Amino acid sequence: MAKDDYSGPIPLPIKIGGDGPELDACGTYAQVVDFDASGEDVPFVHDAPSAAAKVRDKLTSGQGVKVCETQNDFSGIVYAGDSQTDVDCKTNSPVATEQNYTGPCRSGWVDNRFLQMTAG
Repeated sequence: MAKDDYSGPIPLPIKIGGDGPELDACGTYAQVVDFDASGEDVPFVHDAPSAAAKVRDKLTSGQGVKVCETQNDFSGIVYAGDSQTDVDCKTNSPVATEQNYTGPCRSGWVDNRFLQMTAG
C-alpha cells in the first residue's frame, strides 16, 4: 500500500446492494491490469470518481477487487486490506437495501482503465 494511504471518511461513499436483495452486495469481480509502476499513470484509489479527488491508496497489479458501482469512467470498489481476505469484506452476500459501504475492508474509486472485469 502507499505510504500515505489513510482510512478517513470518504466524501462519496461506495454504494452496495444496487443489484437488488437477491444478488451479492457487489456483483462484479475485477483484477487490476498491468501498468507501468515506475510511471505516473498508476491505479490510485480516490475519494470520489475523479482523478482530481484525493488519493487514499494505490492498487497493485493482479490485485482483486469487488466492483460495486460505476460513475463516469470510474468504479466504486471494495477490496481487502492488510491481513484481510475477500470474505472479510462481506460483499459476497445480498443486502436487503442499497446502502453505503462502511467496512470493514477498504473502499474507494479507481479509473476503469486499470480494471479487467472477470466475473459478474
